[in-house]
Amino acid sequence: MPRAVQRAGDDQDWPPPAERTGPAIVRLLQQAAELAQRNEERFRATALRLGEEVRALEERNRLLEARVQELGERAARAEQWLMHIHQGIHTHFVDGRDTDSADRSRARAAPAQR
Repeated sequence: MPRAVQRAGDDQDWPPPAERTGPAIVRLLQQAAELAQRNEERFRATALRLGEEVRALEERNRLLEARVQELGERAARAEQWLMHIHQGIHTHFVDGRDTDSADRSRARAAPAQR
């Protein structure tokens, strides 16, 4: 005998279990789809924000690299000036002192020779 006929009077098995669980499964799938959609929207917003931050950091990096280049050039020019000043001091004071003291020695010795 078919089961439906045997239990026609028993309301606990009606509707059959597949018909009761089917709508529950559909509701769970809808909830999962809604959650996935919310997650996707959140991930997209995060990706956009992070993309903007990356672009801002790349721009800052570009500016910092330009500043490093500028400061390197300034340091090279300062080093050239220091070398120029060093050479000037050496030429005028160190080498000049030797020449001046030799001239003074000759000048002192010259009157004695007369």
